[in-house]
Amino acid sequence: MAKDLNNSDNKRFDSLTGRGMDEKDIEKNRISALFAYLIFFIPLITCPGSRFGRYHANQSLLNTLLLLAILVIALCTFGYGAVLVIFPAVLFIIGIINVCRGKATPLPIIGSYSLISVDK
Repeated sequence: MAKDLNNSDNKRFDSLTGRGMDEKDIEKNRISALFAYLIFFIPLITCPGSRFGRYHANQSLLNTLLLLAILVIALCTFGYGAVLVIFPAVLFIIGIINVCRGKATPLPIIGSYSLISVDK
């Protein structure tokens, strides 16, 4: 399981990249990162230089793509695959909780992939 570690130079450990995230960046851009779980690209517009915002934009994009894939499966199975929508819904909730806690913890199963670079 991924851990968030505090070190002495006011940075938080990012369990995906293995690098520290600045506490000031987390506090300043927490709201934008939270809105990423509504529309994934909001942090890319409001705080493009924020590692925390870009990290959660990536997590939300991955989850949105998973949701779209599940919706296609649901259509192909005449709605029986719709029960799978529960999984991305739970992942969205986990992501929102991570933002509120100021964590950069990867989402289960999909969180280790990166489509949006955290470092700009």
